[in-house]
Amino acid sequence: MKKVFFIFFLCTFHNISFSLEIGFAGDVIIHKFQKRIAKKFRIFKKKKNINNHGYDEFFKYIKPIVSKTDFAFANLETPVASGSLRGSSYMKRYAPLFNAPYSLLKALKKVGFNLLNFSNNHCFDRGLRGIVQTYKNIKREGMYPIGFRKNKRLFSYKRIYFRGKKIIFTGFAKAINCAEYVLPKSFYAKKQKILINYLTTRKQGKINQFFYYKRIAKKISEIRKNEKPDIFIISIHWGKEYQKSILKIDGKIAKTFLNSGADLIIGHHPHVLGQIKFYKTKDNRLGFMIYSLGNFISSMGLKYRYKTDSAKKGDVRDSIFLKIKFGNQFNRKLKHYLNKIKIRNVKTVINNIQIIPLWVAFHKKKKKLFISSIKDQMRRFPKKTKLLKKRRRRIRRLYPKIFLSN
Repeated sequence: MKKVFFIFFLCTFHNISFSLEIGFAGDVIIHKFQKRIAKKFRIFKKKKNINNHGYDEFFKYIKPIVSKTDFAFANLETPVASGSLRGSSYMKRYAPLFNAPYSLLKALKKVGFNLLNFSNNHCFDRGLRGIVQTYKNIKREGMYPIGFRKNKRLFSYKRIYFRGKKIIFTGFAKAINCAEYVLPKSFYAKKQKILINYLTTRKQGKINQFFYYKRIAKKISEIRKNEKPDIFIISIHWGKEYQKSILKIDGKIAKTFLNSGADLIIGHHPHVLGQIKFYKTKDNRLGFMIYSLGNFISSMGLKYRYKTDSAKKGDVRDSIFLKIKFGNQFNRKLKHYLNKIKIRNVKTVINNIQIIPLWVAFHKKKKKLFISSIKDQMRRFPKKTKLLKKRRRRIRRLYPKIFLSN
């Protein structure tokens, strides 16, 4: 009887405890080279394609990691719109214009991603119509579109209910290609129903960067007060490309948003991995910020050669999958680390943090490109062990050992 009672007690306690895990990945960029690779690896069965036109090949080794989380986030740094939509010839002078097929969304969904941010510097690559089409395609695939807003609103956000808890998720773009050209057009597009959340605005005929965030911070405070979310997450496309250290203005924005009511700030855009920081907010909550998640998949840095080139050239292929566990029980490791950095007596929904080092692998002879954990690649490709160990050491220098996974 004692054994039966003990098992029943444990099960009851487990049901009432709050547990949720969200995974975060970096930039999903599809260059022309990747499109050629995907086309080469298409598999057909009875004249029907069974691997999302080859896009499954990029993510098949990462599935065991991503699929274990309750929610998985990535920054979709490409429109997924009609091929007939062309980007502006003016914008083409300054930056590449991206577009990806619908198969990419299917491949991401298959792996386990269900939160896609589109507020980034490539959101206008297929014009205003491309924004609407991308929004509709993400929804059509059953995923949550992050970073979009309804016209005439300061910004929009998503409410997600899970296990009786309310999660609020929103995203902003501070870095926008050709802002002086595209933003005035978007502000006068009265018939446009869907736009992007910006951290940049048009004021007195000029582009006023960086100071728009104060208005947004007030709105975040209102949402925190009225909605009373259990978890409040903000994604921001910011920073300077290929720079690992946070800009002063970005640090100020992060601190302001966390003090206003956000719990997490998830950064992307620099294409290299960035620092993490913890903050104690004015109302004694624990705030967390990661400056950059790096590239999740892209064809950047494929010419990098181990021993021949400097390690810095391979930074664009370094990546991580950030797993954050939320719950009503404080993890001992996290508590110990916070005490070490003198953050004490804080309220937090963050239970645990795990950082899994990843690497964008490219095999020239087989013409294969994919993302997976460094540990997995060392097992699959023992000949590349020295290279992979070097990349892992480089990633580990950025983050506290206590959060790193092998």
